[in-house]
Amino acid sequence: MTDRSRQKRYLSSTSESDQSSGDLGKTLKREKKLARTEIVDKQSALDQQNTMEAELRKIRQKLDKVISEDTLDKKLKPLLTKDDLKTALEAIKGEILCEVNKTTEELKAAVHVLSVENDGLKRQVAELNKQSVNQADIIKGANAAAQSNRLKVNELEQWTRKSSIRIFGIPDPKPAETAIECTEKVTSMLKDKLNMNIEEKDIDIAHRLGKFSTDGNRPIIVKFMTRKHKIEAIQKRRAMKGTRIVIREDLTAMNHKLLISAKEHANVEAVWSKDGVIFAKFHSGKIVRVEHGKPIDSLLNG
Repeated sequence: MTDRSRQKRYLSSTSESDQSSGDLGKTLKREKKLARTEIVDKQSALDQQNTMEAELRKIRQKLDKVISEDTLDKKLKPLLTKDDLKTALEAIKGEILCEVNKTTEELKAAVHVLSVENDGLKRQVAELNKQSVNQADIIKGANAAAQSNRLKVNELEQWTRKSSIRIFGIPDPKPAETAIECTEKVTSMLKDKLNMNIEEKDIDIAHRLGKFSTDGNRPIIVKFMTRKHKIEAIQKRRAMKGTRIVIREDLTAMNHKLLISAKEHANVEAVWSKDGVIFAKFHSGKIVRVEHGKPIDSLLNG
């Protein structure tokens, strides 16, 4: 390498070094400037904060002077004297008493109205109860009268059957059996089975009851001209025991129902009728008359 080359290279490196140093100096200057600016800003903020705190302290001191306890006492004492308090309390008491008295009067008036209404309702209830009792008595009396009338009607109806009997078990071969044919069969049976001295003229009427059926024999109702033939047939009916023929009194529906009811009672051994009156024999041997409206047990224990 020649001297000229070395010289050029040295100069070039020196120039680059100087340029780098210049750039570094500029950077340091900018950073210093920024640091100074930041310090100034912080100091300014601290100054403002100190100023505000000082102002606040002054305001507090002024408020303390204006609203101190002594100041309040001095200002309020002249206003709140004992007489003033007493007057105020009396005024309040008067207002309260006035309102209480007003409310009390209103309540008294309301209670009076309710009391009057309650008395009216009591009278209505008493009247309704009285009417209810009267109605119950009326209904009870009406039921008793109706039952009495039913018994009287039943008694009269049974009396109209005093000469009648019902015969069960006589063969019923055809549905169109006439009353004359029926009378002939009854007369023949009474003569042959009961040995009665009777003729067809002694029978007022005889006819079948109910609808014809091939499964059984319809009963026959027989009305004699005189009661003596009816009594004789009832007395001699025991002779039919063991046969399929049964002779009974012609009972009304009520009396027949009474007889069946007595017959189904557990303590009853036998039941029968005589002139429309029902009799029952208990297992104990006691015989009683069965009547409408009287339970069998009461007759047993009576």
